[in-house]
Amino acid sequence: MLIRTISHPDNLAVKQIIQQSLKSRGFDLPGTAYFDPQLNDLTSYYTAIPNAAYWVLEINGEIVGGVGIAPWKDNICELQKTLLKRFRSRPWLR
Repeated sequence: MLIRTISHPDNLAVKQIIQQSLKSRGFDLPGTAYFDPQLNDLTSYYTAIPNAAYWVLEINGEIVGGVGIAPWKDNICELQKTLLKRFRSRPWLR
């Protein structure tokens, strides 16, 4: 298991995880993160925001989730797009 900063090759995998997760819960609606334009390039999006970052969780070379953090207001941060891929089993326990 590896947690690391997102990079450009990760963008599509993270976008798919986010959209699949939201859709499976009925949140593929306008106004939700499902339609956020920055999903196409989360690497550039989080790099451009001061004091923000996005990390991915990688297991056996596969991106299985991610979490972002960004300033919100008054020295408060917000966790953003915190999702994991759905598993039928738990490969990280092997």
